[in-house]
Amino acid sequence: MHRIGEESSEALDRVPAWLRVLRTIRPKYACRSCEGPIVQAPAPARLVEGGMATTALIAHIAAAKYAWQSTLYRQTQILAGQGVVVDRQTLARWMGSAAWLVRGLYDLQLKTMHGFERLFCDETPMPVLDPGRGRTRICQFWAHATDDRAWKGPAPPAVAYVFAGGRGKKEIVAQLAGFEGVLQVDGYAAYASRAC
Repeated sequence: MHRIGEESSEALDRVPAWLRVLRTIRPKYACRSCEGPIVQAPAPARLVEGGMATTALIAHIAAAKYAWQSTLYRQTQILAGQGVVVDRQTLARWMGSAAWLVRGLYDLQLKTMHGFERLFCDETPMPVLDPGRGRTRICQFWAHATDDRAWKGPAPPAVAYVFAGGRGKKEIVAQLAGFEGVLQVDGYAAYASRAC
């Protein structure tokens, strides 16, 4: 028999995520002939100092929460199904550490976006737990966006979200302090309070 051709077919497959433990071994050294200090390399830096999670795991949890709307409660169940029991509050602390780490980048993104000639701004209601009252209260997520591709302008496509406790004039004025240019908005009257 000799080969005269072939047929091929493709099937979409999934390799499930797997968790592993990364062990870092740091040997200690001491001098046999003197009583000098013990020497050891410093531990590698982690996003959560003294924590058990790598930056990759925390980034995965943040992406699942914010990009794919997978709540931390649901993620604790997923991790438990893979044999890793982590409390939801622990995941919340990890998200706080990640937010602290990228805060400078976030501030720079907003500052850069506010430096362009045109800025789009819109708000949407955001229910937030209010434990003292035993219910939720309505806050606002404001989207600040730029995209000058259609006009061959300098502003790249970007969006940053700003959380605010309300939807009034003071929130708009505070968010857009320092912005000079064309503000593209809907017909909400509070925008008129901002001097362009």
